[in-house]
Amino acid sequence: MDSSTTEVLFNRGVPVTIKQHILASHALPSRTPIAGGFSEQFQEKRHPCINVHVGLTTKNSGRLKALEVQLTDETDPFFLHQLEVGEDDFHILKEEQNLLVDFQQFPLKFIELLEACVASGKEEQAKFVAQLTTHNSENYTTFDIVETNTFRNITHISLKFVPGNDTAVKQYLAQLVKDYKKEIIALRSQLNSTGSSLSARVDDAEATIVKLNTELEKARRASVEDMNRLKVHHAEELARERETLMRKREEERLSAEREKRDIEVTYEEKLRTLSLELSSLKTSHSHLLAHSQSVEASAMGANKQIESLRGEVASLRHGLDKQITKAESAEQTASDLEAQCHSLKDKVRNLEQLERNKAGEERRLSDLLQAATEQKAKADDALEVYKAQNARLEDGLKQATDEINKGNDIIRRLQSDHKSLKAKFKLKNVVTLQQEKLLDERASTIQSLQKEVIELKDKVAKSTDELQTSQARIDELLKQLNEAKGLIEDNNHVIEYLHKQMNEDALSRPLGGFAAAGGMPYSATTTADTAIKRASPTGYRSRYLATAVRQDETSPIRPVSVGSALRSEGLDGKSSRATPAASRLPSPLRPGIPSGSVRLPGGTATIGGMAGAAPMKPGGGKSNYF
Repeated sequence: MDSSTTEVLFNRGVPVTIKQHILASHALPSRTPIAGGFSEQFQEKRHPCINVHVGLTTKNSGRLKALEVQLTDETDPFFLHQLEVGEDDFHILKEEQNLLVDFQQFPLKFIELLEACVASGKEEQAKFVAQLTTHNSENYTTFDIVETNTFRNITHISLKFVPGNDTAVKQYLAQLVKDYKKEIIALRSQLNSTGSSLSARVDDAEATIVKLNTELEKARRASVEDMNRLKVHHAEELARERETLMRKREEERLSAEREKRDIEVTYEEKLRTLSLELSSLKTSHSHLLAHSQSVEASAMGANKQIESLRGEVASLRHGLDKQITKAESAEQTASDLEAQCHSLKDKVRNLEQLERNKAGEERRLSDLLQAATEQKAKADDALEVYKAQNARLEDGLKQATDEINKGNDIIRRLQSDHKSLKAKFKLKNVVTLQQEKLLDERASTIQSLQKEVIELKDKVAKSTDELQTSQARIDELLKQLNEAKGLIEDNNHVIEYLHKQMNEDALSRPLGGFAAAGGMPYSATTTADTAIKRASPTGYRSRYLATAVRQDETSPIRPVSVGSALRSEGLDGKSSRATPAASRLPSPLRPGIPSGSVRLPGGTATIGGMAGAAPMKPGGGKSNYF
């Protein structure tokens, strides 16, 4: 048995210009006439993507190699052109087209040309163009790869393809269906695996989210409880500190007020005594000032007198100069004046003594002032003591403030811990959002895969519908066939029953009983029975063989022949309507149906009554119609 393997070398879309050969009869005024008046023309159509499949097939365990090229169109499933080039065929092709490569290099060079066509297809002026030319008169198509330039078009290679016949197209379509089924199976398996993995991941992610949410809720509750507990504790401590501080502050305020009142009373008494002493000193000082003012006034008078005396002395001296003669009198006057000067000197000494007394009084007043200053210094010392007490109170307040600041530091530290917990929760939320984003991307991928699966399911559903319609048609034909078989079997049973009844009736009645009534002799039933038994291998030939039986209570049964019964019922082939003769059967053939009507597949027929038992199938079963 020959084994072959195919290696796919190239399989992608290539832009191809399809040139269809047409015949046109027209005159060519500017050219030389063509014999017969026919000229060849081509209708060009640019196809953006023709799928080119290039494969290297190896046969007979690698002894024979062939290059297979297939042109197809995804939009037209009946577009199929094939080419197979073996090593022997390649030598002919090489000689015809002057190729410089051997069979081993030919597929690679051919693929390079196809790649050049694909690359040039994106340009406005394509350098390499693939052309497929169809010929009406020939049973092949030509595939050319042409290089265009400004001077001429150069054909690198020209291959003759064979269009696909019905067998090749069917094989190609069957292969496509097989590939699509494989792809559907692979996609389904991939979808199932992806769906299971994604569902598992989603379950894990949901479990993780639930776990994180529970942890977050626990942490939130714990944080809220801690915060509430710390707030309550801090509020209690702050209230206690405030109460103690207010109590201490009130006690210190009361003690300070008492001390202040005592000090004020003491200072008021001292100030009162000092003010009395100061007033007495002021009065004595005023007296001394008045005495000193009087002394100053007398000294001023004496000075004035001295000045006047000086003026007089000057006048006397001037008179002495004028009156030398009056020297003695002037000397006497001078001695008098000297005596007066001595007296004035005594007065000056007295005034100096008064001044010394005044300085003593001032020293006494300064001593009193110094004593007052010392008392003031004592008062300042007491004030310093009060200030020291106030400083101690301020230190206690500062310590209380430090305690409050420590409590505030604890609160701030707790707030920072709370912020760090919030940051951690925020990070967890970011991670959760990223996982949700990943899940959304996976969901979009699943949706795209589901769309592809839906498209594949639509294709499969179309194929299934076609199979179901064919199967329904087959079932309908089988049902009709079974109905026909059942009808034949039932007619055979009816005929057997009628034959039995006729024989029993013939045996139960005397000979010649029908002659009196104008009927035929009863021996005619033997002829009818013989005719019926010759009708088929089972004793009956007709499909709808039946007998017409008329009976009433006063007339005997008159048997009729099979041919007359068929003619009367329209079953001899001449009547346009063939109704089964079983519609004339008597009612005893169908238990449960009243005399005069029998239900058959074609309807219900009215007949006369007839005594008898319901017929039975061979083997004890009832007939299908009864």
